[in-house]
Amino acid sequence: MKPWLLFAFLLVVVLGTRCTSSENATRYDAFAFASGGAYHPEGFGEWRVTLARTGAFTVIHDVKGTATDYGTFDLDAATCDRLWDAIDAAGFADLASSERAGAPDEVRYTFTLTGAEGAHTVTLWVGDAQTYEAVMTLVTIVGDAIQSTTGQLPVLR
Repeated sequence: MKPWLLFAFLLVVVLGTRCTSSENATRYDAFAFASGGAYHPEGFGEWRVTLARTGAFTVIHDVKGTATDYGTFDLDAATCDRLWDAIDAAGFADLASSERAGAPDEVRYTFTLTGAEGAHTVTLWVGDAQTYEAVMTLVTIVGDAIQSTTGQLPVLR
């Protein structure tokens, strides 16, 4: 398990649950997203976030191997619930990871849900993710949360 994903899971165990609206609250305790593209030629970098049920939201931005760790933010319950509702709406349990080869310069999203039963990861090329409206809505909401916590406008394409 990746260290940043383990950190998010441990925050849930230590701090408890704060987000309340998600129907899958007992199934998944933590969510992680990576936008891909750390070494993309346009230089936008990869954004990595984790979200715990407690509202702990960790943000890292990696541009060509130089990572900026913005730290962990304590989201209010409404923002946390909005994110978890979007995560649930994306239906990752029913999505298969992309199997095709990526297009030139196409980035690959990674979504990981972690709970008592283990981790479930779905990786999607951006072109494939764009065919799922709920997934793209989630990506937009994640981008909004990154901007509101760090003050940085992320490029998540």
